[in-house]
Amino acid sequence: IECWGANGYGELGSPAGTFDVLAVGYHNTCAIPSSGSLECWGRAAYGHGSPPSGSFEYATSGDFHSCALTATDSIECWGLNDYGQADPPSGTFQNVSAGFRHTCGVRTSGVVECWGWNGYGTLGTDDTTQRSSARDIVQGLPAEEGINDVKCGYYHCCALTRRGRLFCWGYNNHGQLGDYSTTQRNTAVEVSSGSDTASTWLRDVVHFAVGDYSTCAYAADDDLGDYLESCPGEP
Repeated sequence: IECWGANGYGELGSPAGTFDVLAVGYHNTCAIPSSGSLECWGRAAYGHGSPPSGSFEYATSGDFHSCALTATDSIECWGLNDYGQADPPSGTFQNVSAGFRHTCGVRTSGVVECWGWNGYGTLGTDDTTQRSSARDIVQGLPAEEGINDVKCGYYHCCALTRRGRLFCWGYNNHGQLGDYSTTQRNTAVEVSSGSDTASTWLRDVVHFAVGDYSTCAYAADDDLGDYLESCPGEP
């Protein structure tokens, strides 16, 4: 691993060795070596620098909390837990993503559940009620398609369906939800490639990334046999 940028808390001090997974958070970094264990470095406040033991497949870091998917597909989280963001539900998951003070996960059944801070509708539950224990399914996602992946930024999250459609919800001050507005959305809305009409909704998305206040996606263009890039919001 090689790191660069701000290093006020030693977040660039990566350990030696070979790693399969890397998760970069606000002031810390975590990685999973081939052994499946977790290693974290950087700011250790709130227990953020003390990951659980065990075997893990994936890790994600948010503001002051991190989560990881175990080898048995359950979620374990650690760090700051003032809104319940580090208190995951039981059950099996295929993906997890840590945001500001909220977390979302995709169950193996293909539904998305979020928990923690909900100030800007970041949980997608059609309200702004905090959920430190209740786990509600994100509203507005097409249940018949199922979800492959979810990623969270600072105050917004996005999910990719199994048919390649991208949906986002939460804070939208820079247009990061991709619906060509700056309106906060408390439920998931579909990302558009040019306007908010159905004819220009982004289709055949194969990969996407979520930043603090921006979102980017690659979509397969069937006509050109190439990729189209769409980046709603600001860096």
